[in-house]
Amino acid sequence: MREVQYRSDIDGLRAISALAIFAFHLGFSGFSGGFVGVDIFFVISGYLIVPKIVEGLESGTFSLRSFFEKRIRRILPALLLVMLFSFVVGFFILGPREYREFALSALSTLGFAANFFFNDRSDYFADVSHQKPFLHAWSLGVEEQFYIVVPLLLMALYGALKLSPRKTILIITIVSFIYNLVAVRIDETNAFYLPMSRFWELGLGGLIALYTAGWKISKGLGLLSAVAGVCLLITAIFGVDDRMMFPGEAALIPVLGAALLIFAGQFDRNPVNRILGTLPFRYVGRLSYSLYLIHWPVIVFTRLYLSRPLELTEQISILVFGFVWAAFSWHLMERYILDRRAMPFRPVIIGVGAAIFLIGGFGTYTGVQDGIPARMSEKSIAVIDDVSAEKAYKYAPCESNIILGGGLPDKYAVCRKGDPAGPNILFWGDSHSGMLVHAFERLYGSDGNYISSTGMADCPPMPDIETTRRKNRDICPLFVDKVMGYLDTHKVDLVVLASRWANLASSVRAPGDGGRSHTIFDLADTKKVMSFEAALTRSIKEIRRSGADVLIVGPVPEIAFHVPDTIIRTFSGIGKLPTAARPDFDIRQQQVLSALERIERQGLAEIIYPHKYLCDESACDVSRDGRVLYTDDDHLSTAGARPIVRLLRERFIARK
Repeated sequence: MREVQYRSDIDGLRAISALAIFAFHLGFSGFSGGFVGVDIFFVISGYLIVPKIVEGLESGTFSLRSFFEKRIRRILPALLLVMLFSFVVGFFILGPREYREFALSALSTLGFAANFFFNDRSDYFADVSHQKPFLHAWSLGVEEQFYIVVPLLLMALYGALKLSPRKTILIITIVSFIYNLVAVRIDETNAFYLPMSRFWELGLGGLIALYTAGWKISKGLGLLSAVAGVCLLITAIFGVDDRMMFPGEAALIPVLGAALLIFAGQFDRNPVNRILGTLPFRYVGRLSYSLYLIHWPVIVFTRLYLSRPLELTEQISILVFGFVWAAFSWHLMERYILDRRAMPFRPVIIGVGAAIFLIGGFGTYTGVQDGIPARMSEKSIAVIDDVSAEKAYKYAPCESNIILGGGLPDKYAVCRKGDPAGPNILFWGDSHSGMLVHAFERLYGSDGNYISSTGMADCPPMPDIETTRRKNRDICPLFVDKVMGYLDTHKVDLVVLASRWANLASSVRAPGDGGRSHTIFDLADTKKVMSFEAALTRSIKEIRRSGADVLIVGPVPEIAFHVPDTIIRTFSGIGKLPTAARPDFDIRQQQVLSALERIERQGLAEIIYPHKYLCDESACDVSRDGRVLYTDDDHLSTAGARPIVRLLRERFIARK
């Protein structure tokens, strides 16, 4: 089997990749696309490892045992060391829910499934994601899934069908790239994290080694390829940003850049590849894996402790710490473990097994113990108890439950409670409507009204539209039609609409979960793009035609951090409570507020604006009198919703 010869320029490319990621996560100005360093890593990995699998199968020398031994030696020792460090530091920095989440992420990382774990939780670019110490392990999940699935697949197809492993890699690469282009338009978060939309990056690296290593090209073409590769990498690292759909077509910029540099370096060395192979680049490249592993937990722990953006001296200190850690890890551990002559596999597997047992055991204990809340102060525990009581509150059972039917699951119904002789009021929307119903019932019961409620997650209360949001997209239009049918057949006096409106009309991502505003399509007009204001105005008019008045609850201030977790930490003396700046709310909600103000001026609906009761001119409150006003980063607790539901109650009383 042909071995891919050591190339110092590839170590240099590793250095570029690791430094770009580090600079991006530290927040250094200009490195808006530094996250593409992961894509560069994928191409390098594919170039170095895929040919070993393919040529080993073709020559009959491939051994799964030997292959996985090398992966264990390379991946696990440095990873487990950083995980142990993170568990210790996290014990003193993280609140209970955060520590439990970290423990679960660590367990998923041990199973090489961190990408699946984080995909179910939040967008990579979200502020709340930047408070997860092992978020960066998603890339290890993708890479190891590739190296678990692909060898087994190649062996099966080659053994059973004699299908060429080279052609199989080519097919996987093409199919994965096409899947990536489609998936990023359906669900960008899925496309970012999940393996099938990333395999093409590793596959392309492998194809370069498999198909181009024997080519003969001129020095001029080699230099041109290297220069083009550098230009593409510069464009990606300094030009790509989180406003672009990623991976999608945008991922071609760093992937092709890395591919061209690797391709050019296979032939007579050009000046670009020679520079990459010089000692400074080569040395940083050798440290790159440990540098990648340690940089993110240290950044997260520092930010959580300081509760503010990093200053220049802190950024430099973290950078230095990362290099010192990586140097010690390489010189004192990694290089010996990688050398099979210096260290047999038996002591390696014993050490790795012991570390996995320790981390897995303590991680499981931490999860079972809900993050070990006994670590926190009495004041923090009081907040934990308050939040737990909020979640544990049980609604009074529905006195009548109108199943909407039409093929919808039975859980989608209209729940009615209270006095049928009182005003008939319907709360309708998404989880932001649910939080108001929750608070109203806890504070006032039905209060002499006949309260109805219905809703669906990620389904705005607007008929005849479709959005680019994934969740419930297929059944949302049917659900809305059924609710409109309910309004036509049941006498409703007032409909209270509440939703996370900025998810349909904002030029910036949500500060907490990082979600983009999604496009609205008009199902009544050949799916033409429709403005938020037009869709909401039409909805109000159709509701009013049923005989009901409309009251809209405007946007709740969204916070850039998980409010209870942050307050719990600060009440235990860990950091300071960050300021939720009012200007951030104004920018995020500009389109929504303008639309609501115009609707209000036309007399189409009455509007209640929560931010008027939660914010002053400079900041928005997240706690008052020791009470937490949010249950996460955008949903109000009962204490936070109190002034809003008090206003609702006043409106309801006025209707009697």
